[in-house]
Amino acid sequence: MPGLQVQQWVNQKKLLENQGVLKPENVKPYLEFREKMLLALHEGGVPIIMSSDSPQVFNVPGFSVHNEIRAMQNAGLSNYEILKSGNVNVARYFELEGHFGKIQEGMSADFVMVIGNPLEDMENLKNVEGVMLRGQWIPEERIKKELERIAEKNVRK
Repeated sequence: MPGLQVQQWVNQKKLLENQGVLKPENVKPYLEFREKMLLALHEGGVPIIMSSDSPQVFNVPGFSVHNEIRAMQNAGLSNYEILKSGNVNVARYFELEGHFGKIQEGMSADFVMVIGNPLEDMENLKNVEGVMLRGQWIPEERIKKELERIAEKNVRK
């Protein structure tokens, strides 16, 4: 993230801490309610779609999805349902089920290849081997180099 954005986040967090907004006794009921509501919606048949509300305070686009996954787990969604929320449910929402959302012949070939089975452990989603994007394979080493380039470009001064 750009240094200016990070500094704004730091300032915002300090302000909220000084106001007492981020005290555990204030945050805990909100998080518990959010988990109950998410599970109730899911159990009620409401399709859940993975996304991130980035950029929020210290939520970096792309990486913040892991926070969302953890929140879904805490709410009680299965690994399978969480994974569906990031592909099948998204395709269904956009009414493009025949175009993407599954790894199947004739569908868009965009996916993240990970080491390990996320159905067994969602932490495996952090073990990226590469990304297939628009039919082009992007290996892990290229992704790391690009992330390093972005980080160097956005060093806070």
